[in-house]
Amino acid sequence: TETKQTEANQIETTQTEINETEIEQISEDGESVEGIDPLVMEFLGADTYEQRLRILSGLHHRITDHMITTMAVSIDVEIMDGDTEDRYEELRRCLLTMKRFESNR
Repeated sequence: TETKQTEANQIETTQTEINETEIEQISEDGESVEGIDPLVMEFLGADTYEQRLRILSGLHHRITDHMITTMAVSIDVEIMDGDTEDRYEELRRCLLTMKRFESNR
């Protein structure tokens, strides 16, 4: 019985160490363990288009095509392939339009 308890404690300790290691794996460029930028996650959870616009603005200097696609899907719009800056502006225009309608309800 004592051996089983010791083994259970060792397994629990190992799992805790693994979780702490995962937490520490956030890289210097801000990518989380899952590979999704924390600001993109914030965008996905935002309640208003105004908040989404602010987050998008904060991402402008480091936005990628993958981020744009993820954010576009979350608001149910399609941004065509092309230059990243053009795609950013298109997503921004969509958000501004949606914000206008959100405010008038």
